[in-house]
Amino acid sequence: MPEGFCGWAWTDVQKLVYGMARGGQDIFVTCCTDDYRPVVFKLEKLQGETDESP
Repeated sequence: MPEGFCGWAWTDVQKLVYGMARGGQDIFVTCCTDDYRPVVFKLEKLQGETDESP
């Protein structure tokens, strides 16, 4: 989870982030499940940036 990122929002988007990192779509638009203050996220792959750490 990125530093400072909302834990509840991360729970909603993490499976999409992991899927994108493993060859999924390059761009994905999604929303967190907060019924009172929903936040829309546009997730984009950054070309050429990878994290090789285990």
